[in-house]
Amino acid sequence: VVTLGYVSGSPIGYERESVPMALLTAWAFIALNLGLLLSGGLGPVLSAWMRPADGAGRPKSERVFDRRLLAGTVAVAGLIALAGFFLARSAQTAARARAFKELEAIASLKAEHVVQWRQERMGEARFLHRTPAVAADVATFLARPEDPAVRAALLGWLEPIKGGERYAAVLLFDAGGNLRLAVPESAGGTAALPANAGLMLGDLAIAADGRSVHLDLLAPIRPPPAPGSAAAPPPAPIAFIMLRLNPAQFLYPMIRDWPVPSATAELLLVRREGDQAVFLGPLRHRPAAALLERRPVHDAALPGGRVRAAR
Repeated sequence: VVTLGYVSGSPIGYERESVPMALLTAWAFIALNLGLLLSGGLGPVLSAWMRPADGAGRPKSERVFDRRLLAGTVAVAGLIALAGFFLARSAQTAARARAFKELEAIASLKAEHVVQWRQERMGEARFLHRTPAVAADVATFLARPEDPAVRAALLGWLEPIKGGERYAAVLLFDAGGNLRLAVPESAGGTAALPANAGLMLGDLAIAADGRSVHLDLLAPIRPPPAPGSAAAPPPAPIAFIMLRLNPAQFLYPMIRDWPVPSATAELLLVRREGDQAVFLGPLRHRPAAALLERRPVHDAALPGGRVRAAR
């Protein structure tokens, strides 16, 4: 029974908490039991059954009947085992098909969640980029940074945008890349600011402390166009607002959470860099592996090897 389970690809007890019996262990038990049977009472019985007919032996007709009965029993047992094997293979194929469909549906659902989350963040950055009142407040603050009223007016809408734990920090840089204001005040950072950059969602990056990971969303702030200059090219940005995200706050949990109970399921966020697959999020047994764990992209034995066609 154990051998048939391994041959069919579904070891008995594999889906439970107990560890299934190893195939070699099952064969060892079979050999041990056969040895005990042959060394015990079964040996003389087989010798008598196979002994030719004589005065003290069994009649030939009885021996022929016994042999036919044994052959029939073996044939029936073989047919039962064969039917059980094909039934197990059929059930295994159906179970795998259901599992693949479930995985595909979950992967599609997670991808939609990530896209929706990205669109929401880009929408907030787009609001900052396009709202004239935002540009006016930022321009006033850059002109009079020491004015408490101007600073309070700017913080009056920067702090609600941070929204508690929605963003790790909201940073205001001038056109030269100098940090002018941070929410919270303890937050700091640098930014590479292209002169004519539009809305930009950066890549996941390791923070300056070397332990955490962050994701920056950059919104350029341009002065509102003068009346009658709609056809003119947009002016250069006067400042940049950076919305710094902590992926461990929402993105990683959203990807990690499995919609159905599972003891082994795991979703991975992987990026291809040359011949390396970089794991962008924590792993089940390595919570600090984000952006640190790398595997060859052509190693098919690892999950990272299945992203060869990723971009």
